[in-house]
Amino acid sequence: MLTSSELKKITIFACLNDASLVWLSQQAADIHLEPGEYLIHEGEPTPFFVVMEGTTEVLKDVMGRQTEVSEHNPGDFFGELAILMASAAPASVRAKTACHLARLDPQHLQELIRRSPECSALILQTLNERVQAVQKYMLNLPSSRVQIVGSKFDTTAESATSFDRANNTLLIRMLAIGALDKVVDRMIVSLQLAPETRRRKPELGAELSRNFRSWNRRGVINTVRSVLVDRDSTLDALRCVKAPALVVSGKEDTILPSSHSRRIAEHLPKARHVEVPGAAHLVPLEAPEASNALILEFFADLPQV
Repeated sequence: MLTSSELKKITIFACLNDASLVWLSQQAADIHLEPGEYLIHEGEPTPFFVVMEGTTEVLKDVMGRQTEVSEHNPGDFFGELAILMASAAPASVRAKTACHLARLDPQHLQELIRRSPECSALILQTLNERVQAVQKYMLNLPSSRVQIVGSKFDTTAESATSFDRANNTLLIRMLAIGALDKVVDRMIVSLQLAPETRRRKPELGAELSRNFRSWNRRGVINTVRSVLVDRDSTLDALRCVKAPALVVSGKEDTILPSSHSRRIAEHLPKARHVEVPGAAHLVPLEAPEASNALILEFFADLPQV
């Protein structure tokens, strides 16, 4: 059985108070592996693991061959991605050396997230890094295997790719976990506003966060799901729009990069695309003067009725 003192030495658990450490020691399974033993097989349900001692290797089945893609060392944790996305293990994990690990079942990981904002922040940060790493890794696979196109949380007029849906489903699940509210708030603000805007006008980020939290949680989740996960492509339908249009994007936008806005403008018969420097996803909020000037110019150029 793992003790509170053993668990407190691990970075992810160091922030827990004594009561939470006692609870954790009662829930965590004490796992020992010899070199070559498998902990997880790709495609199977997985719990949450923390490496106490030793090294594990992460193996991915690529074109019928197992390839080592990374390692987990003491203090590292894994399994949160599959649990929070309600999916199977994306890769196999095998002991590279003699290993000692702590194992938490999915419900206990959820409870850990609720108990500790510090733990949830570290888990979310690591999870976000892994989502990006998975995307980069899959982009390097043979083209016959997979093709991934899209930004971190893609709201383009095109239909969502499989990776988009998985990535955005993760965001939806995070929105449903109250213990992650502060962490998700920071992530949303960082995605919506450019770095310079956040530095010069921190009050905008605070207001955005307050407004976001004032909305009905279930309504927000349903809206995000319809926009990010369940959407169909509307690009072809845009060709039927005969009215003049102005498509504005922020140069710093990572949610909907300007390349997508340009494609939208290209499909609209009478559209013009303008990219605003120094702004991200919320151009009118970040650059009101530039936005107003563009809108007034657009109105002035409209045919007189």
